[in-house]
Amino acid sequence: MAFLDDPIHRMPTSHTNALELLTQLWSSDASPKSDDKEIDVEAYSTYHKKQCSYALHDGGRHISARTHRDILEIAKDLFKGLSKESTRRQLSSKLADPKPANELLDGSVDLTARLISMMEIGVFHYGFSGRKGLVWDQGSLKDFVDGYFNVPVELGQDVKLEKTFNGRNLSRIAGINIEWTDNLADHLRMIDDEDKRVAIFHHASFLKCQKRYQRWRHSTHLE
Repeated sequence: MAFLDDPIHRMPTSHTNALELLTQLWSSDASPKSDDKEIDVEAYSTYHKKQCSYALHDGGRHISARTHRDILEIAKDLFKGLSKESTRRQLSSKLADPKPANELLDGSVDLTARLISMMEIGVFHYGFSGRKGLVWDQGSLKDFVDGYFNVPVELGQDVKLEKTFNGRNLSRIAGINIEWTDNLADHLRMIDDEDKRVAIFHHASFLKCQKRYQRWRHSTHLE
């Protein structure tokens, strides 16, 4: 799979290769399953290129990862449940001397975390995404995602939503408009109280894949 040695911002032009890369990145599984053919590769490719573009700002001087293979190696450690500190050490051990600064290592680990979780994890010190990054500095990525989504919400009373509660009626009855987002952390977040806009995460293929491999299934409550 020579395409794995391509630069991280260059997604494979072949649909088969793109699906292969996406499958490994989302599941740490080198063999796409039959129903993976339904994955919307193009939609995710746009997100992937955008995230890599942010990370490679300023000529890529603030990130150590250069190829898809580099990202997949980090992803494997994250799937193993390694802490961020352990992942950083593991990455450093594979690089030639002189070892890069922690800033470059964190840039690579945070980028990989964003690509496999579709959450704005990490801070862009030299780039701008328009959103506030989530700070993950310790523990495993799974624990971080669990902690983010499993915050108790007190409504004061039980709420049962009718079947008519959907996006179209939300806009028609309540005047709340939907704004699609590719940041899972923004799902159902009110963007602007005055404009009455709510963010809806729209990458259905990503959610279906995560449910299948149960990576973040117990965390996001988006089944």
